[in-house]
Amino acid sequence: MSSPQFPFQLPEVSKQLFMLAANPSSIVNEDFDPKIITASFVKQAVLSHLSGFVYHNLSPIKEKVDPQLWKQLELQYVQVLQGNHQFLRLHQQMVQLFEQNQIPFAVLKGLDLLFRTYREEGIRHISDIDVLILPVDLEKVTNHFKANGFKCKQSIHKSSFHEKHFQLHAPLQASLNGLNIDVHVLLFDTFLGFDFPSKPLLENRLKINWKQQHTHVLEAKDAALFNILHLYVHLDKGNHFKMSSFLDVQRTIQALDYPQNKAQYPKQIQTKIEYVIDCMVWLGLLEHDFLPDRKKAPARYFFYLLFFLQAVQPTFGQTLRYKFFPRLFLYQISWKTLPLLFHEVFPSKRYLLYSAPNSSYLGAWIKRIQHFTRKK
Repeated sequence: MSSPQFPFQLPEVSKQLFMLAANPSSIVNEDFDPKIITASFVKQAVLSHLSGFVYHNLSPIKEKVDPQLWKQLELQYVQVLQGNHQFLRLHQQMVQLFEQNQIPFAVLKGLDLLFRTYREEGIRHISDIDVLILPVDLEKVTNHFKANGFKCKQSIHKSSFHEKHFQLHAPLQASLNGLNIDVHVLLFDTFLGFDFPSKPLLENRLKINWKQQHTHVLEAKDAALFNILHLYVHLDKGNHFKMSSFLDVQRTIQALDYPQNKAQYPKQIQTKIEYVIDCMVWLGLLEHDFLPDRKKAPARYFFYLLFFLQAVQPTFGQTLRYKFFPRLFLYQISWKTLPLLFHEVFPSKRYLLYSAPNSSYLGAWIKRIQHFTRKK
């Protein structure tokens, strides 16, 4: 069977980075050459939110790594470690608050992965706490957070197009000392074409113990499906995904047993899952034969990945083809989406000038186009 043809070539430094981050056994088996640990490699690791994985996996051979570069990785690891400790303390406070008031919940994404999958504080960077509750508990949760000194925001302003308009699934953000808890009442906004009722998900939740703490998480299969579809949403929109999210999917996708259970998912869900799998094969995180007859991801997905890796500087044509025009055709046309599309093409003057003050409307609109080509 011939290997699939991908529209872009993944840089060699990225191939080595993902091999190391995803496969610690490459160190033990001496399949990894320490000479590839260069300044460019370390920069790529930091940029991709993979420095914690790299530091952890390189520890057995750290004496073979340039001391200056090792110091940079160690510094990044310590920063991730300190930040995660802060979120673990906040999580403990949140769990106590919810359990005292008999509010069922399950943590999602970062904390779920920390408790159940990685079980090591400094590997995966956590930027906030995502928690799922029942819609009927939203007002109660808001009141309890406020009573305990949290600042609560409804209708959170987001920088990403789809997040600005689709906030039904995460209507509350609670903040304490600069740390955020995003409260979900649905896994996804139904506007995106997903329908995952929260009640059965929380009825089947699991309790996990780790490091003198405990939490509640979704069943492994439900959590794995959420991880892969959450990554799909950000990848499809080309907005601010973490490259480390691909490692999250790689570590959890076995719970889906997708090649065997594919038929149980609707066609639209199958397509989304297989787009992500195609990108993971390209990144070297899954073997080609994991799903030989998968759907091929759109070319713009691979372009987004190279863009986020800073491996490509878009031309004007690529900007229009891969970044701007697709934003106008991401959703099925209906009376609900027309206002969103109009807003995307003709944003309000106030919104447009927010990021380009003291400009004319036309000048700000041109700067907005240039914004799509910015380096991360």
